[in-house]
Amino acid sequence: MTSEAFIVNFYPDMSGRYLVGNVINKVYFEVLSDGESGLPQPLTFTKAILSKADVSTQSDRSIVINNILEKHNGRSFFEFIPSNKASYMLTVYRSGKTPTVFVLPKVNDKLTAQATLLGDNVGVYDDQSSGITVRVETNGKFEVPEMSKLVV
Repeated sequence: MTSEAFIVNFYPDMSGRYLVGNVINKVYFEVLSDGESGLPQPLTFTKAILSKADVSTQSDRSIVINNILEKHNGRSFFEFIPSNKASYMLTVYRSGKTPTVFVLPKVNDKLTAQATLLGDNVGVYDDQSSGITVRVETNGKFEVPEMSKLVV
């Protein structure tokens, strides 16, 4: 097997930067060439494995998702519930290449609350212990209920 440098970009759906502990996270990712010879280009991969990264040896790593397949042009996604204070990694397999390990964004255990607003799934997070303030705006297509009728 040969080795080839490439990068993986992660896009957590819940917060944009972090994984959110103890709730379902959908994480999009893309596999790209390293851009050393120009702009990064999408690279195909045969599978990826998500596992916990905070154990000492490869054989002891507990696998979270065993077989993540490419959806389109080096892109895919997975869903899982990360534990607070845990670290996770994605091992990417490319045909004829050495598997490469990438560390996922950190789990932010201060982001805890989630809500559904106006029928669309929108993440609402509280990084304080004092509660959540929700500001509702409209583009004129929705009628905004009086605050006494709004249940959060």
